[in-house]
Amino acid sequence: MRILKKLFCITLALLMPILLTTGCLHSAELNERALVQAMGIDRKNGMYQITLQVFDPQGGGTTTAVDASKVNSQVILVEGQTISEAFLNASLQQGKEVFYGHNKLVIIGESAAREGISAITNFLNSNPDFRPNVDMAVCQGDASEIVSAQISQGLLPALEIQMTLANEEKNGQIFRGRFYQVMQSLSSPDRDPCMPFVELYQDKLGNSTVRVSGTALFHDEFLVGQLNREETKGLLFAANKMKKTLVNVQDDSLGLVSLEVIRSSTGIKGSFQWEEAPEFTLQIRLKSRAQEVNGTKLSSVNASNVKQIEEEQDGQIAKTIENALEKTLVFYGVDPIGLERYCPAKVRRQIQENREQWLQVRAQSQFHVTVTSEIESFGLQKDGDSKGGQS
Repeated sequence: MRILKKLFCITLALLMPILLTTGCLHSAELNERALVQAMGIDRKNGMYQITLQVFDPQGGGTTTAVDASKVNSQVILVEGQTISEAFLNASLQQGKEVFYGHNKLVIIGESAAREGISAITNFLNSNPDFRPNVDMAVCQGDASEIVSAQISQGLLPALEIQMTLANEEKNGQIFRGRFYQVMQSLSSPDRDPCMPFVELYQDKLGNSTVRVSGTALFHDEFLVGQLNREETKGLLFAANKMKKTLVNVQDDSLGLVSLEVIRSSTGIKGSFQWEEAPEFTLQIRLKSRAQEVNGTKLSSVNASNVKQIEEEQDGQIAKTIENALEKTLVFYGVDPIGLERYCPAKVRRQIQENREQWLQVRAQSQFHVTVTSEIESFGLQKDGDSKGGQS
């Protein structure tokens, strides 16, 4: 009996929050809401210009039917002195509640990003409907051009762009700028935000699409510069965020060799004295496999060939990393990696006490990069093996 009484009390305690809790948000029918899939934010003449890509199914028959051969969205363009006012104007213009709990993408125009993104992130963070894993990106020119582009691939333009970003991340091409990651960097004193830089272009068939051109670099909340795609790869290696990538190596004996990096790990050690420039030592270990050899002059591959290719790959990646770090920390004066975290504890305490001085001397940083690679497999013939195989 005592056990049953205890179980009843536990069950009641668990159910009480559910019984007493009521919905915080008012309900609305689907046809009473404008479901935002992507938003673009620009600054023009002191006003926020907001471009919304809203779900608009084109299947016919019902309000939710989708035709994959059509662009299932419409575009809304509104302005306001604040972002909140712009969204209110969007709601008034549509005669519907603007709902962005399904939003997948936020594109920030270059001019708006240079003026600072804190107003944008604060607005998004204060809205309970906004999801923390939404992708954020900066575009060259106006964000309205990206969001309003009639991208015909896929069911929804916003979904197609999001899938492009996911594929770029998977193949070691970008720093994925999800909203929660940007917020973490903005609130961290030792790390600056970064996100993909995207652009609109026409493919060979004349279709509009969006591609990644590099990485947008921020100092605090302000856009200050951009890395190209190759420099982005170097920064990914340095930050230990390289998932996989393709490296082309020119070998005198074999020709052009395409190597797929399948594993990569980075160790960083920093040292710093106030009277000297900071020094960072990076050791990168990676494994790769040969995907293709174009223009080989040999009928077989031996151990010396593989060793030479490994050394060529090591030198090429090390140079890419050094160039990326010098452009990021020395030229632009930003640090999206948080390199000070790799300094000894005593040095970190000094940095925290003298952050302004640290930011000045950080731009004098020196980097020592060592890459050690191993080619796991080589899809060419062994010496004397006419049937092919691994070296």
